Amino acid sequence: MTRHVEWASLAYRLGMVTISGNMIAAALEAADEAKLDEVARKRLPGTWKDMAIFRFHDSSLETLIRLFSLNSRYSHGGEFDTKKEGNNYTLVLSHKFGRKFSLMFASGLDELLRTTYHIQPVMEFDDALIRFRFSVE
Repeated sequence: MTRHVEWASLAYRLGMVTISGNMIAAALEAADEAKLDEVARKRLPGTWKDMAIFRFHDSSLETLIRLFSLNSRYSHGGEFDTKKEGNNYTLVLSHKFGRKFSLMFASGLDELLRTTYHIQPVMEFDDALIRFRFSVE
């Protein structure tokens, strides 16, 4: 019941679909990296902000972090963790979808942090892990 209230009903109303992790990884692997980066920077920030507003009626940085945590709790696509020490944040996503998923997610989050919150993050990613570090004032 909690899963339905916290995530499934939101996902349904936003038109999200269930797809196997292998299919996501295969589709992303076939994509051109430059195009994937471009599309992620153009589409993901607005999508994530819309989801946060729809679910929490707010698109603050803290709310978006809550959204990512909620997604990872129920989507089974990876684990999201955040660490906050004072004004310093570290966001980490581990997943099983490959390097191009990391590129896509990292590009979208980088764009979102820079354009919406005027944050200059330091990011690292590989085939299964994405890490962002930044400070807010």
